Amino acid sequence: MFRRTKIVATVGPASSSEGMLLALMEAGADVFRLNFSHGDQAGKVEVIRRIRALSTRRRIAVAILGDLQGPKLRTGLMEGGSLELRTGEEVAITVRDVKGAGNVIPTSYHGLPGDVAVGETILLDDGLLELKVLSVGTEEVRCRVVVGGMLRDRKGINLPGSRVSIPALTEKDRQDVAFCIEQQVDYLALSFVRSAADIIVLKDLLAARDVAVTTGTTAANRANLAPGFFETMQARFGGTRLGRQELDAELIEDNDAALWTRDWIEAGRVAAAPALSRIVVAIDPPASSHGDECGIVIAGRDDGDHAYVLADRSASGLSPAGWARRAIDAYEDFEADGIVAEANQGGDMVAAVLAQEMAHAPVRLVHATRAKRTRAEPAAARYERGLVHHAGRFPELEDQLCQYDGTGSSPDRLDALVWALADLFPPTRRATPKVRPL
Repeated sequence: MFRRTKIVATVGPASSSEGMLLALMEAGADVFRLNFSHGDQAGKVEVIRRIRALSTRRRIAVAILGDLQGPKLRTGLMEGGSLELRTGEEVAITVRDVKGAGNVIPTSYHGLPGDVAVGETILLDDGLLELKVLSVGTEEVRCRVVVGGMLRDRKGINLPGSRVSIPALTEKDRQDVAFCIEQQVDYLALSFVRSAADIIVLKDLLAARDVAVTTGTTAANRANLAPGFFETMQARFGGTRLGRQELDAELIEDNDAALWTRDWIEAGRVAAAPALSRIVVAIDPPASSHGDECGIVIAGRDDGDHAYVLADRSASGLSPAGWARRAIDAYEDFEADGIVAEANQGGDMVAAVLAQEMAHAPVRLVHATRAKRTRAEPAAARYERGLVHHAGRFPELEDQLCQYDGTGSSPDRLDALVWALADLFPPTRRATPKVRPL
């Protein structure tokens, strides 16, 4: 059984000993989380060393996750160490340097009045206490207590409905990221995410030239696995999205707005195609002769409405004669019925280079007269309806499908696929009955 759900165990003072770490590994922990809100880097170096040593010695594969602290919005000190907030009462959160007493709650976050608005919610102490904003001043925010309780010193402030101005990555976070890279920590968690821009900031930091990203594949750990395990997992999941992430250590990022989804592709995947009534080789030629990618996809249809993607022979770095030869080879290998090639980049040139490789090849040139998204949507709709099947695994093509959202230039493999499906299932016009007067 290939377990998709992973168990993340937080390592703290009570769980950082060698004996406890081993017990957690043997109990099934997949990932050890290091919380950078607590402790120092020197202590974490020793914990990382223990985890790696145990993993190697006991042949148990575990990952390490560095959970960045992020910016901390906290309350200040209270007189006597705590302040009781009663449901229904009004309180004021102030940025002034005072101790909490009565109905006044101090905070060290001076940007609070500028970040919240009337009607928004403020949560205190990990959400145990809830306030509703009544008014906002220059130095304080007046609120009504919705859920009361005891508020103690330096508890967290959370603003779930507000646009917080504080950066997602603090200087401490940047230092901790550098530490995690140096220690080859497997994953990073960003604690204060409000939008995609916050993720991009962290990714840009990781993509810096002085950062080396390392990964570990299941194949590299093969000697520590049970006999036959790797072969079984590869046969079952190799080339799939899950397998590429779990076995090959790829970080796959899909576009939520893409026209295709991985689920559609996986649902229609088959080991082999049945007998087909028509097979075509579709070509999206490169825009230049300088080695751009040439999309070459082979697909066929059965006697009904189902299509089968048989191969992706796309390649980069080929001369016109090179991609033409590759397309003709595909035509012969699959005993195809025809070749369809986009001619927008120069129809005469496309026809000529194909003719040089096979003089009598049945080539049909097509011209893109509609927007790329408009042409791609019928193909995506066929996938959604379960009418397109991949006879095998085509990672590069599938990545392009699950990234394209109809904006910008469409990738070459995707274009070739769209042309293939359009040729196999040409649009038909239904006659509209009319009455002609006599």
